[in-house]
Amino acid sequence: MLDISAVLCHGRASQAARDQPLPTAVLCWVGVLAAPGIAQAQQPVTVNLEPIVVKGTPLEDASPNVIDEGKIRLQQPTTLNELFFRSSDVSVSGGNRTTAQKVYVRGLEDTRLNVTIDGAKTSGTLSPHNGNNGIDPFILKRVTVDAGPGSALSGPSALGGLIAYETKAVEDFLLPDERFGAAVRLSGQTNGERLSPGAAVYGMPDDRIGFVFYGSKDNADNYRAGNGEDVTYTDNEPLNLFAKLQYQPAEAHAINLSSIYREDNGLRAAQVNFGVDPSHPRATAEDQEHIQRTSTVSYEYAPASSPYVNLVASIQENETELRRLRASNQTASWRSRGANIQNRSTIGQFYVVYGVDYLSERSRGVVAATVDESETARNIGAFLQLDYSLSEQWQLSAGLRYDNGALTDLAGNDYDGANVSPNVGLTFAPIGGLTFSASWAEAFRGVQPAPGLNLMAGIDAGATDTSLEGEVSRAFELGVDYVWREFVAGVTAFQTDIEDVVLFGGRGGAPFSRSNGGKAEISGITANLGYHWHNWVTQASYTQTETTLGGRPVSPDDWYDGFAPQGDKLAVAVGYQFRPADLYLEWNSVFVFAERDLPESFTSADKLSGYHVHDVSLFWRPQARQEFSVAVTNLLDEAYVAHGTPYNVPGGTTNLYEMGRSARLTALLRF
Repeated sequence: MLDISAVLCHGRASQAARDQPLPTAVLCWVGVLAAPGIAQAQQPVTVNLEPIVVKGTPLEDASPNVIDEGKIRLQQPTTLNELFFRSSDVSVSGGNRTTAQKVYVRGLEDTRLNVTIDGAKTSGTLSPHNGNNGIDPFILKRVTVDAGPGSALSGPSALGGLIAYETKAVEDFLLPDERFGAAVRLSGQTNGERLSPGAAVYGMPDDRIGFVFYGSKDNADNYRAGNGEDVTYTDNEPLNLFAKLQYQPAEAHAINLSSIYREDNGLRAAQVNFGVDPSHPRATAEDQEHIQRTSTVSYEYAPASSPYVNLVASIQENETELRRLRASNQTASWRSRGANIQNRSTIGQFYVVYGVDYLSERSRGVVAATVDESETARNIGAFLQLDYSLSEQWQLSAGLRYDNGALTDLAGNDYDGANVSPNVGLTFAPIGGLTFSASWAEAFRGVQPAPGLNLMAGIDAGATDTSLEGEVSRAFELGVDYVWREFVAGVTAFQTDIEDVVLFGGRGGAPFSRSNGGKAEISGITANLGYHWHNWVTQASYTQTETTLGGRPVSPDDWYDGFAPQGDKLAVAVGYQFRPADLYLEWNSVFVFAERDLPESFTSADKLSGYHVHDVSLFWRPQARQEFSVAVTNLLDEAYVAHGTPYNVPGGTTNLYEMGRSARLTALLRF
């Protein structure tokens, strides 16, 4: 039995709430209060309701900006745009061309966020035309999106917030009273004739040791858009390997290791994010290899007898390579190496987290045996975050983060920048169920290395602004939410300003340069509604975002600079649990409204058209060792282009459509 009781959290879902065991569904409305800097201060508010017993419901966490394992099983995403499609704060460009996909949060590309997989930073740029990372959604336990600069714990370079991918542990694979197990997964879809087999072995020989090994290999042809056309160069055969080990050498001590290897190779368009006809020079086909390696090792020490010591130390590495196999082979790579030490202490009424971190990021561009250029940036950080309950009605969170970033470019110019980034948040609950919040936060990002493909062309030293020190974002948010029995509602207004945006020149293979692009401004609102009644669960989230750069609205043409229009997006889900059968049915609808607020230079007379996409999914667990999911995505076969995908391309406009209707089936069998 899966017992869903109504445990509701004000504001962003706290880690404590998200770590509740599987029998408790946590309906924590991330972003309702959306108070950067107060995430650690939030305390769960339990509403005493009559428990609702639902068997096998895959909804473990209904937060609009938390994608949990249950949602992944139900919706069967295979790519990043499918994983984030129902998140109103997030958009993904590049269609289902996996190596072209870029993730945007409130119109800001993930390169200006702190994006991590099990703590390892992954948001580095190989090429302006390519995406930055990929992952097999099956290995994910949870994806958390914190939009806007948050607490001091968000890490370095978190100008627009945090995207944290958390992979599964052995406990997420094992059934109760099991020590060892194996699983076979087979997934397929009709559009593109994708077949995705995978297998895992896992076990806990005793309470001290645990292991998981998993591998999958996809095979897919070009997919078809909603207008019936094949979208060229979208066939792919990604290979995914995943291992996680955990060891407890003694009481209160734990060592964890996580490692991911991914290859996503295939015949690609030379400029993969452009949608043009195969005969166009920009669509020249070439073999590309996209390889990503991510590893994290952590040590934890948490003696039960001491409220002052909860220590975590970790080292991480992520390396991504893009190999263009052509007459003169090109390789662009980005390597991030980091270390983090932090401790958590409870001192009376104070909950304090403090520590230091280090990050080194190297970009490299190689052309056969003729060119080998690289730039390396480093950042040293220290942080302190404090939460304090002033009373039963008032809660305070405050923190500081210090960052010192440095980079030496190809011309020998030094860029050094340092910043102290404060944050403060306050919540007030005057009566039961009603909460007001306000927060203010800063974040800093030092001058970054140029993408590897830009490094190959060299630097235009004369056009480079050597006075740059980095980018600073400042965010202010106001929110209110209300909980009454099974009903939750909330709205948040946000404003984020990024000063001294660093832009890269050098399009079309010309030498690159760095310049100050002025201020970027991101403003808007988010709203959330939810209702849980008997066997029904309904959710809705809406985000309206306006983004300007240098005083003008951004458009899809700003892809090179890391911005995209996000406009208005509404996501609605309605789910029903069939009893006593272990069967769950869900309908999802996403509405993206037409975008008219674009610069005058944008050439489309109709601006960006709106679109709506509807999916239906069915999850069935006939017994503990068997799970089946059936889904039909884009049920109405809508033909549309994501607003962040480059629209005006050489020789015309894009034809890089998203995927049309697709029927999907996934079976997971445990042994």
